[in-house]
Amino acid sequence: SWLAAANTAGATGGKIISPQSIAVATSACNQQGKEGEIMKVKFKKLNNSAILPEFQTSGSAGADLSACLSEKITLKPMERKIIPLGFSMEIPEGFEAQIRARSGLAIKYGISIINGIGTIDSDYRGEVGVLLVNFGQEEFEITHGMRIAQMVFTKFETPQFEIAEDLSETNRNQGGYISHPR
Repeated sequence: SWLAAANTAGATGGKIISPQSIAVATSACNQQGKEGEIMKVKFKKLNNSAILPEFQTSGSAGADLSACLSEKITLKPMERKIIPLGFSMEIPEGFEAQIRARSGLAIKYGISIINGIGTIDSDYRGEVGVLLVNFGQEEFEITHGMRIAQMVFTKFETPQFEIAEDLSETNRNQGGYISHPR
């Protein structure tokens, strides 16, 4: 099944899987880089009412993340808060999880991720939280189970840095951020 995660209470229409180990399907590669294999991400519920990440459609790149709250949180305009998700996870080495804003919350209410895109490294094992900010003009209420962000997994490489006397020439060379005409 393309469904990557489900809440063990069955709030996902009966598509229930183990909360301890959830397979996240990737068409590109697994941790060894083999084509067509499945990357596995393990989740540990830290709160029984946590809702694990869930892809809404077979074509979704991002899995929705839901707030895990004992009481509602109100974000005032320009206020920032970490919203807990109630789980920790184990991402394979060589991958990261990117936390991204949900476009509907952003355009309708001005709710976004503080740092644009958040990164969860493969060696982090603490509770996952979403750093939200309210750029809107009205207060915004967050309740338990509300889908507040999405998570995308990406493969990366760790480069070796080296000091060089010279760098290769390009057409742009030292042109800055505003060097290109409109």
